[in-house]
Amino acid sequence: MDGEDGKRLAELVKAGRKIEAIKLVRELTGCGLAEGKAAVERLEQDLAGQAPAGWPPADLPVEQIKALVRDGNLIGAIKAYREATGCGLKEAKDAVDKIAAEL
Repeated sequence: MDGEDGKRLAELVKAGRKIEAIKLVRELTGCGLAEGKAAVERLEQDLAGQAPAGWPPADLPVEQIKALVRDGNLIGAIKAYREATGCGLKEAKDAVDKIAAEL
């Protein structure tokens, strides 16, 4: 997720446009609905000063994940995705599969 996407997401959350924010997270990361909702809720807490920083990961390694997929290292790509987003194994696999299909 680049800086512009992170800013856009933060603006949606600050404006109370939670559904749009969840949709954006899902589009950018390929995660499932529950994970997108959890991510937006973490961001809401962060913006309110209630949680440590960390979502959205400003440095979501999309290019690294794509490179791993291109090299055939799907396990590494899934691991990198999970570490960056905190999502579960299935959601990360689905997201990496989606990224792979778009390459």
